[in-house]
Order: sequence, then structure tokens, then C-alpha cells
Amino acid sequence: MRLFVNGKAWAAATSGTFHVSLQMEDASTKDTEGNWVDNEPTGISWDASTDCLVLTDEDSANNLEFALSKVGDGETYMFELASTTGAAGTKNRTPASPYAQGNVHISEVSITAANRQNSTFTVSMIGDGALSTGTIPTL
Repeated sequence: MRLFVNGKAWAAATSGTFHVSLQMEDASTKDTEGNWVDNEPTGISWDASTDCLVLTDEDSANNLEFALSKVGDGETYMFELASTTGAAGTKNRTPASPYAQGNVHISEVSITAANRQNSTFTVSMIGDGALSTGTIPTL
């Protein structure tokens, strides 16, 4: 999982969660049979989170203020999620690995800083618009 600002990766993680949800609206009418509810799909939303995000950009690395400034700043950031299983079951992101990408708003950031360890960030993101999916192009 990586986050981009102006085409440059500024954070990456090796684990996280990714959700896609279908919103439904009650479409029941007086003619609906019995107590059953008629539902109609109205949209699709998505979100992602990670619990071990590391800042990778030299300008932002280890900069708490930079990470916290991203919450609710009104900006959208490019999000990319690539499969950890590459071709022939390898554990690397390789050509032909599936991926999803889209724009996100950062909704929450918290920091874990264990004694004598590098700090990592827990980040929650809300998708903004459609996702695109595909495979990493073969070189």
C-alpha cells in the first residue's frame, strides 16, 4: 500500500485493510408485498486503513507534523494497493501483479513509537470517486 502526493510516494505499508461497500436505499412502496423491504443500489464506496505505515519521502520521513497535517486538509491523495503475491506465487510485487488505485481523503492518523523502534503510523482513508484496477504492466 502506498500514498502519493503530486506523483511522488510519501508513505508505504506492508499490511492493511481494504473495504468496498454497496449502499442501498429502501425502495419499498405501499404495494410492497408483506413486510418485506425492497432495496435499490444507490452507490459504491470504499475505504482503506493500515497499521504500520512508514513515511518514505526524505522531506517527510520522521516528521510527525507532516503526517498529522494530512488529516482533514481537504486534499485528495493517490492510493495504490498492490497484491503481495506476484507471478507463480512469488512474494514480490512483480509485473502482472493485480493492483487497485484511486484518490483518498485521510480521515485519521495515529502514531506508534515503541521504545528503541522506528515510529509507524496508523492511517484511515476514505475513497473519493471510482477505483481503477488492473495489473502492473510487464516491463
